Order: sequence, then C-alpha cells, then structure tokens
Amino acid sequence: MFKRTIIPIFILLMSISGMALSYMLVEEYYFGSAPLNVHQELAHFSRLTSSMCGEESSFMSCEMVAKSKYSKVFNFPVAALGLTFYSILFFLILSDIFAAKALHPPIAVIFFWVVLLGSLADITLLLISIFMVNALCPLCLVTYIFTWLCLGGAIFYLVKYHVRPFAILGAFKTIYQFDQRKSFFKRIFITICILIISILFAYGADYYLNFRLERYKKQREQVAFEKAVEAFQNEMPITMDVEPIMILGDPEAPITIVEISDFLCPYCKKAAIALEQVIGENPGRVKVIFINYPLDMACNPYLGRSLHPGSCLLAAGALCAAEQDRFEEYQSAVFQAKLERPSFQILKELAREAGLMLEPFIRCLADREILNTIIRQVEKGKEYGVRGTPTIFINGKRYRGRADKDWLQKFIDLEWERIKSENP
Repeated sequence: MFKRTIIPIFILLMSISGMALSYMLVEEYYFGSAPLNVHQELAHFSRLTSSMCGEESSFMSCEMVAKSKYSKVFNFPVAALGLTFYSILFFLILSDIFAAKALHPPIAVIFFWVVLLGSLADITLLLISIFMVNALCPLCLVTYIFTWLCLGGAIFYLVKYHVRPFAILGAFKTIYQFDQRKSFFKRIFITICILIISILFAYGADYYLNFRLERYKKQREQVAFEKAVEAFQNEMPITMDVEPIMILGDPEAPITIVEISDFLCPYCKKAAIALEQVIGENPGRVKVIFINYPLDMACNPYLGRSLHPGSCLLAAGALCAAEQDRFEEYQSAVFQAKLERPSFQILKELAREAGLMLEPFIRCLADREILNTIIRQVEKGKEYGVRGTPTIFINGKRYRGRADKDWLQKFIDLEWERIKSENP
C-alpha cells in the first residue's frame, strides 16, 4: 500500500509546495520593491522570502526579476499563473488516487502532458531570466525544480501503466466516455469545476494582494495628506516680495501660488502640469507666479555642484519668452523635450516651437539684465529657504504636499474657505 501511494503523495506535496511558493512570488511581485518594514506589514511570508530572495543588486535576486517587464503577461503576474498550474496538478493526481483502475493510464497521459508543458514554460522563463533580465530568482528556481520532479513522477506513471504518451486522444475517450451521456456530462462538469477553481486561485491571489497594496497606499496617502494639512495650517505666512515677471491666471485672484522651479527638474514638470490644471479649474480664484531657481552653478552660487547643467540657459529663455507673452508655450515646449545639457542651438529650436520671434528672443538673451534677474530670483529663493525644486508657496505658506492636481486642489479649497470665513 505504501509503495503504491508514495509517488502520488510526493507529487501532491510538490503541488501544494508549488502553490505556496507561487503565492509567495505574487507577494514579491507586488511588495518586493517596498521598504522592509512595508514588506513585513503586507506580505504573509515576508521573513521567508527575505531570507531566500537575495539582495536586489545581486544576480540571485527575486526583486530584479519581479521588476522586469517579463514578470507579467497583459498586466497579470506570471507567478499567479503558477498557482493555476500547480492546482491543476494537485487535482489531477488527486483524481488518479481516487479513480477506478481503468482510468489510471489515461489520467497518467494527461498528467504527463500538463507537466511537460509546465516544464517547457519553466525552461523558457529560466532562459529569459538568465539572458534577458540578467538575474535569477531563487524562489522561481525552486518552483522549476518542483515542476521537473513532477515530470519525473509523470514519466514513472507512464512506465508503471505501460502507456504511450502520444495516446492522448485515446486517453480523453476513455476518461470522458463519449458513448455514455451520463458519465460524459458528469466528468465534463468535474473538469470544468477543476479548471475554474484553479483559475480562481490565481485571480483571487492577484486581486487580494493588489487590494492590500492599494489600500495601504491610500492609507499612507491619507496620513501624509493630514500631516501636510496640519503643517500648512501651523505655518506662519511670510511676505513674498516677488518680481511679477510672469503671472498665470487672474492677476486679481485672492489665492497666490508661488512656484519656484527648475526647467530640468522632472518633478517641476509634474508641478507645472498640475498648476496649469488648477488654474483652469479655479477661474478667478488662483494666480501662479513663477520664479526661476536653476540648480546650475552658472547662475546659482548656493550649490556645491551643478545638478542640472544648462538650466540657467533655459531660465533665461523663460524670461525672454515672458517678454513676448509666450511663457506658457515656452514652458510646455521645454518640458515636452527630453533635454540634457541644453545648448544655445537647442534653445533657439525651443523658441521656434513656442512660436517666439527669434531675433528679439536672441537679443533678449544677450541682455545682461536677464542674468541679473535670474540671480535676483535665486536670491529670493534662498531667502525663502528653498533647498530643492519644485518649492511651492500658497499665500505665503510653504506647501509640503505632493505636487499633483488633486492635492493642490484640496489645499486651494482649504485656503478659499479660510478667506471666505475671514471676509464674510
């Protein structure tokens, strides 16, 4: 009895272990890039994966593989498909244990082909991981070994039952008994149930872990928002003596947003887009004043090194664009271009894209007063405690929230309610 059941029990254990490891890999897909404390909070198997998955920078790294574009198919984790695969193996071998003797050979044939396809998929994933991702996931490797062990068990079954693997059509005929309607529909129903349950394992795990991650992000965002609101309300407004070189929105609006920015800063691009949206959705309420603060030692003496070489040139271009009342068009052209160390020639191309008259633009750039204006703006930024970009003030209060439209709108609404309560 023991000899007859040892192989199926072994395969059952491999299948269950494979499902557990696949679930751990889906956790790694969603939480692998998170800080350790977040990983421990969200992942049920955090300690185990942390000990098995290796360092991010090493060749043996689950995180490197999980972050690659090959870790998902149509935005669905490949690891979740492992849950479906191993659960099908589990149900197949369970069926073999409890089925009549006449069904053992055909089940062995189907089991062999399922495991063979899984093994080929694992070999493909292994090659992709080594040669295209340049990293190997230790947990993935263990699941591959489990699959190959199951393949060994499948071959053992074929030998045991003296059945050829290519007798796949005969296997289906024997199992489903096409000539007996009652047995046919009963076994088709069982097969469909097995497939649905196996697929639901994958989708359920994916939905559950994605839900946990999104809920955590919302909770963290709410906490961050509440802290930002508290800091904003406790902030003492400062008097901002700003040269109104360029004002976006209604100049008479009661809410003044001062944006201190660098044209080569990617976060400044997001802030500029958000502020443009805010102006459009709050007519008569909001105006935005732009201040240059290039992270470039060519015009900013408060830096240890130039973080964005060429941003002083772009800042000068912004002032000259403002003289032609084309600042918004210039800003859009700059942020749409992917710039690194922009040259004077590139600046002229940006001016053309922004619809600027080129000769007045070039004369403006040669004017010494333009550089003096940028230096004065940098001085103002330093006076207001600017250490990085973008830095935003709302009616003289430093805004410490995220530079996106939704957050900015909430703070504008708060400031609007305060203004209305003070001026009933």
